[in-house]
Amino acid sequence: MKRKVLAVLTLAVVQSLGVSGREAKLIGHSWDLLAVRPADVARNLDAWAKVPLDGLSLAVVCEPSPGVKVGYATVMTDPAWEREGFKEEAALLRQCASGNLTHNFLTTFWAPRTRLAWNDDAAWARCAHNLGVAAWLAKAGRAQGLLLDPEDYPETRQYQLVPGDAPFDVTAALARRRGAQVMRAMAAEFPEITLLSFWLLSFRPAYLNGMDDPAALAREAGDLWPAFVNGLLDALPPGARLVDGNEHGYRYEAAKQEFYLSAWAMQNKALALVAPENRAKYRTQVRTGFG
Repeated sequence: MKRKVLAVLTLAVVQSLGVSGREAKLIGHSWDLLAVRPADVARNLDAWAKVPLDGLSLAVVCEPSPGVKVGYATVMTDPAWEREGFKEEAALLRQCASGNLTHNFLTTFWAPRTRLAWNDDAAWARCAHNLGVAAWLAKAGRAQGLLLDPEDYPETRQYQLVPGDAPFDVTAALARRRGAQVMRAMAAEFPEITLLSFWLLSFRPAYLNGMDDPAALAREAGDLWPAFVNGLLDALPPGARLVDGNEHGYRYEAAKQEFYLSAWAMQNKALALVAPENRAKYRTQVRTGFG
């Protein structure tokens, strides 16, 4: 008999963040749930009420014209999203949140199928607009926010320095600016948004393990993701939260205290990847979790 495994991300709030006593939330996401639409859940609320989860990742897709689909997997490169086309989805999302699933997140892929040039103002304006509409939809649908998946499935190397980019320092500054641009667009629609990411600064375990300088390792690797995350932090409003879901946690072993060591590294070692002006914000508005 084939077994199905439900992969769960825990929004683990740890004592060193000064918020001890908060209850962790279990958010369901797995291959079985990868493309679950709000309508699928809304039709089966009685069954979901029996599942010990606080929320789900939900995949939103809209067809603005016959044969043309936009949605969670192509949000960064889609034509401009129109709110009118998502109103039915907003109503379905509210139904999903009417029972025990009070902490739903809208899935968004943050590795575009076509790489966005960091100096392409029009492309990033459209991307920021779409993510702003996604944030609006999350709020209208009583979701907690967006689930960010930055894994490079299409292998477009969005967050890596590639030939044709400006030198690292220049491109990293642009990446940081784009992170702030998309965060401002989302925060304008949903100031209290939670962004649950499979990885924030836990993306490259090598940065947080050992004695090397994480910032030097990122620079040597041409890694632009930390700069982009710093942009998110630049524009993160006081009521918003980022959660590092650390998908690597699937392999952790409690006997080796790997959950605690990972949480410590995300809260402390990762600070080397955070600009000094953002460190207070990182300490108070970034939560740790695990897959």
